[in-house]
Amino acid sequence: MACSIDIREARASDLEALFAIQREASVAGLAAVFPPEQYPYPTDLVREVWRETLADPNVDAYLAELDRKPIGTVTVDSEFLRQLYVLPTHWNAGVGSALLGRGLARMRERGATSAKL
Repeated sequence: MACSIDIREARASDLEALFAIQREASVAGLAAVFPPEQYPYPTDLVREVWRETLADPNVDAYLAELDRKPIGTVTVDSEFLRQLYVLPTHWNAGVGSALLGRGLARMRERGATSAKL
């Protein structure tokens, strides 16, 4: 990746961007297991999970941006790496590794000595 990505804390106003990243990554990554024409994406349920995640004071959510465009996300609490999604157009470009590093660093800041998936 020629440009560096920025990783910042996600805000409630990022809900739709976070939802879109998860949807696009999930549909692309799981298409062989859950063909989208056979298994519609659970839009309402996933959007609600993001709403709850962003409101949860025990969860830290981060958004990766490239040129101010959302491209990935990671969420953690003090014990679990909860979510990690990157837009398929940015797979194999180091975005996931950068997000994983940020999430694990935050877990260490919270006192974690190990991480669970």
